[in-house]
Amino acid sequence: MAQRAQEAVALRRSNAAVVKPQHRIGWSGNTLILALTEDWFLIPRLEDAARAVGARLEVAARPEDLGASGDPAPRAVPLTEPVEGADAAMVRRIVAERPRLILMDSEARDLPWECWLQVLKTSAATRRIPIVVFGPYVEGDVLARARALGADQVLARGHFLGDLPELLRAALEAQPESQLRRAG
Repeated sequence: MAQRAQEAVALRRSNAAVVKPQHRIGWSGNTLILALTEDWFLIPRLEDAARAVGARLEVAARPEDLGASGDPAPRAVPLTEPVEGADAAMVRRIVAERPRLILMDSEARDLPWECWLQVLKTSAATRRIPIVVFGPYVEGDVLARARALGADQVLARGHFLGDLPELLRAALEAQPESQLRRAG
C-alpha cells in the first residue's frame, strides 16, 4: 500500500513536470507564493495551482521553517516592528525570500499565524505583501479576527479551494512586483 502511494506521488510529480502553465502574466517562474499550512493533503493542490499560474510554492509547516524558533521578544508597543526574537527572524526571512503572496491556514495549530499576520501587516518591510487567510466557514470568529488583524482577503476553505488557480492569479495581478520591490 505504501509503495503504491509512493508510486502515485512519483507519477504525479513526473506528470506535473511536463504540465505547462495555463496563463502567465509577465512574472518569472521565480515568483514565490508562501503557504503557511500543516495540511499535507492541501499542499499538492497548492503546488498545482501555483504551477498553473507560473509561480513556485514554498511551504512553512513549523515556525522553524521561517527561522522563528523560540518565543517572540516582548515589545513595549505591540504594533511596532519586531527588532529581535522569533518574530524579527521570521520577518527577515520573508524579506529575504520576497514572496509575492502569502497564504495562511487558520487551522495551522503549530504556527502562530495570528501573531505573524499582525507582525507582517505592521512591518514596513512586509506590509504590502498580500496575505490570504483561509479556514473553515464554521469558525467565523477566527476568520473575523484574521480580517481585523489586517488580512487582505479572508475566505472560507471551500471558497478558497473552489477555483484556486484563478484566486492566485487575481491576487498576483493585484500586486505588481515593482510595488513590492519599493516596499522592501
